Amino acid sequence: MKTRAIAVTIATSVLLAGAAPSFANQLSDCTQDTCARVGTFNVELLGSQRKRNNAPIARRSDEELENIADLIAVEANFDVLSLQEINTGSSEWDKLKELLEDRGYAVAIEGTTSGRRQFVVLMYRTSTVELIAGSSVEIDAATEYNLGNGCRYQGLRQPVAAQFKANEFDFLVAAVHLKSKSARGIPSWCPGEIRERQTQDLLAHVSDLSETLDEDDVILVGDFNARSREDSLEPLRDAGFHSQMDYRATGSGKYSYRKGSESLIDHVMINPSVTSEFVRSSGFVYKVEGTPLSSHVRYISDHMPVWSSFSTVTDED
Repeated sequence: MKTRAIAVTIATSVLLAGAAPSFANQLSDCTQDTCARVGTFNVELLGSQRKRNNAPIARRSDEELENIADLIAVEANFDVLSLQEINTGSSEWDKLKELLEDRGYAVAIEGTTSGRRQFVVLMYRTSTVELIAGSSVEIDAATEYNLGNGCRYQGLRQPVAAQFKANEFDFLVAAVHLKSKSARGIPSWCPGEIRERQTQDLLAHVSDLSETLDEDDVILVGDFNARSREDSLEPLRDAGFHSQMDYRATGSGKYSYRKGSESLIDHVMINPSVTSEFVRSSGFVYKVEGTPLSSHVRYISDHMPVWSSFSTVTDED
């Protein structure tokens, strides 16, 4: 059993500030039989009203939902994925879920707590990954904060988590959608402070869940609404977690958020001193230019899928 390194307090890490971790696996060695691809995709208000330039746009057509399903199953080729901004009570979600099931995916858990009908969902490919029975859970994280001086916010989205096994590699995935950067009606400093509290809360819950499931390999995925080095994610870095998007593969895109000010705010995070199964420089942001979906992307989402790969040949627990 590995020494547990998930804690809200600062954990000792093998990483030096600004230094790349020591990698054990090579992306060139990856096949579907030897690696699992874990990632995240914010589908942008699926099943809810979207806008472009402050004007409403039409709900997604059947063709657009087919494009989303192909982006997930064929282009991104996920084995385990988190989806964000899913209105799970909508007909659009029912249709997309059916399309993904036809492509070999199953739902591990759908979130139920959000003040804005934007839920987090975890899915997995049934031919390559096993869902560990009884492990799916909606994490009972705080949904509102009142930090004083006008910084009060409610209706935050609760994370979801589940334990999986791919070949010999078992792992816990916790999927998040943290507070956006929008400061409408609150002080400009407030969103970052809330995200920092959310990461502290997440670490505490994930630590408990990791211990309950006797699982040290923890992968954090989702829309963090912050770049990897922003102050609001410092609790994650202090606990040893680092974004695999900082170590991207050749051909990766640069930005996962493509509306307005482009940035890389969607992440796959691990503690590399604990989870040695990660594949070197396998972080990837889907790059739509030059693909069959390039003409459809503005209708699909304002985010791009991101992922990282993990060796499934052995389990170092």
